Amino acid sequence: MKATVTLSLALAAGMSGAALYGAQPPMSPAAETAQHPARAWQEYPRWSLLTPQQLEADLRSAMAHARNIMDAIRSVKPEDASFENVFRAYESIGLALRTPEQMMLNLGATMDSPALRALQEKMTPELAAFRASITADDRLWAVVKHAAAQPWVAGLSPAKQRYVRQVCDEFRESGADLPAEKKARKAQVEARIGKLVMQYNGLLMDAKEAWSHVFTDKAELAGMPEDWLEHSAALAREKGFGTEGQPQWLVTLGGACSAAEVQARCSVRATRMLMWEGRQTVGCGRFDTAPVIAEIMLLRQELAELSGFANYADMVTAHRMVGNGQTALDFVDDLIARLKPEFERETRHLMDFAAQREGHPMQQLEPWDESYYERLLKLKEYQFDSESLRPYFEVSATIRGLFRVAATMFNLEFREQPNAEVWHPDVRLFEVYDTRTGHHLGSFYMDLYARTGKRSGAWQDTLTCGEPAAGGQPHRPHLATICTNFKPAAPGKPALLSHTEVLMLFHEFGHLMHALLSDTEMQSHNGCNVAWDFVELPSKLNEYWVWSPAVLKLIARHHETGEPIPDALLGQLIAAKRFMRATDKIHQLGSARLDLLMHMQYGSMFQDKNLDEVSRGVVAETRYPYEGPCPRSPMRTLNHCFLGGYAAGFYSYKWAEMLAADAFSRYADEGLLNPAAADAYREAILSQGDSRPADELFRAFTGHAPGPEALLRELQEE
Repeated sequence: MKATVTLSLALAAGMSGAALYGAQPPMSPAAETAQHPARAWQEYPRWSLLTPQQLEADLRSAMAHARNIMDAIRSVKPEDASFENVFRAYESIGLALRTPEQMMLNLGATMDSPALRALQEKMTPELAAFRASITADDRLWAVVKHAAAQPWVAGLSPAKQRYVRQVCDEFRESGADLPAEKKARKAQVEARIGKLVMQYNGLLMDAKEAWSHVFTDKAELAGMPEDWLEHSAALAREKGFGTEGQPQWLVTLGGACSAAEVQARCSVRATRMLMWEGRQTVGCGRFDTAPVIAEIMLLRQELAELSGFANYADMVTAHRMVGNGQTALDFVDDLIARLKPEFERETRHLMDFAAQREGHPMQQLEPWDESYYERLLKLKEYQFDSESLRPYFEVSATIRGLFRVAATMFNLEFREQPNAEVWHPDVRLFEVYDTRTGHHLGSFYMDLYARTGKRSGAWQDTLTCGEPAAGGQPHRPHLATICTNFKPAAPGKPALLSHTEVLMLFHEFGHLMHALLSDTEMQSHNGCNVAWDFVELPSKLNEYWVWSPAVLKLIARHHETGEPIPDALLGQLIAAKRFMRATDKIHQLGSARLDLLMHMQYGSMFQDKNLDEVSRGVVAETRYPYEGPCPRSPMRTLNHCFLGGYAAGFYSYKWAEMLAADAFSRYADEGLLNPAAADAYREAILSQGDSRPADELFRAFTGHAPGPEALLRELQEE
């Protein structure tokens, strides 16, 4: 149940305005927009109107609207049931909720405030309870079940038949056939989980905001680049520390001047240790997430059992490519086993290098030294420091290059709308058009820079999915976002990106293309609404272009001279990709293994035990040897598994890497910027959304089932 509801869609379902809106006639579009701006479909939201009070009113209005639609479906007589007045109408229940909820979540992630957080903490459990009540409704389920059994279903399009099956599965797996007391308990569990997830998020955000460190002695920051020092000093002055003549330097846990960057670059061990200790405060101490995690895990297990599954991992993977939790765990463990010999070789090589630098043998590597020695070893072996690339990736120029690549591949045009209303001055809005048809496919907001009150990391999201094509007209434009936390420009200087940040931008842009190039018969099948272990395929595949010399020549120009990136520097970058390849992959696999085991065996492995100590044992073979104080569990801060839909699904990143490596082989054969290959990819995958099973879409593009061979070959390539 996705996207946005409209009056035309509801009327198409065979419902009168009175049935949908109660005794009162429907409001005009202008009145609807004025009274409930987060609910009414409009090309671009009026962000200035979306106060927490207004969002709450719009969410409550949307729930009332959804209840009216439910009433209309319940009243459908058996002989009158049709796809439109049962299944299309059922879809519109969720569509009614999605837009105002997405507006709330977007503002909460980008413009956090006490009022917005209070709104989310209040409304998230209410929305969860309301959604639980939909599939727990016996009368609604009776109408849906009867309609699904009718002969006319066999005459529907494949996409509509798929949706009918999905709706029935949703009811059954949500406990529609459970006795009343279990239904009630299930609703309580879901509402409680929703509240706990918001509590978890609040603890992480508060912890990141609470920790900072001001350096008064520049020597303690030896090794940090000059532009970083300038930006850190400017940030310190904004907070009241230091002056132009006597600068001080501010480091935070997120944003532009992060402790992670200092840990990787500073040559002063005491400073690196201080940064590591600061990062360890997130999810710990007075911001302890462990009790919240424990309750969530127990409730998720109970939820799985109420839904007829042995564990939560089985529940969430039932309709994903992997099929069940054990298969996902087997996939992760198999990759770990295959990567482990190379990981151990890389580990020994790194520790030998560190020992040589330190002048004594080393059997372990302190966690505050890991990223520092990795960077130095990379510099030694490839004569390459990623900072040398920044002058070639000025933000606006890089975006233009990214658009040029997408335009070449997919026949697109990007038009900026500089006067659009946005939620922060840093945000830019772009419209996307198909140059072959002239159709406005969709638009997206780009919010690139770190700031206080913005969630860490990078993400892409869809605010509204345009209605499907009908009556000879194309689908309505989709509306999406891309958010990152890049370092803003220092005073009087341009904003420059690292290659890693460019990679991140391309990754999220891959998701964006999935969202905006979608053209599905059902809104619920649109774009990224696919099996969760398939959703990262477009983003991981898009990363390959950032390693292509031909593509980098298009997007990388020196911000002062305009000269393209030199071939020698390109060669160093491509060669350095080989550095610690197994280590990079196995670290993420360790977290995926922890995520799966917590959602499969929480009671026997973790319950009433020290989360950090048990986690350390689970991930030990995927981490550098270390005998010091027990580090925090990755789950304490892995908000993907609580906020981002990756609960029992963190394995999806490596699964998607497998898919992407396999799919990329077609581009490698036909050319990275070959429009024919891009057209085939757009037709087989990007446009299809979830209208067909993911394995079918993958086969349609590659001609075969996925396997890990291409991914493993990459590790062996020189």
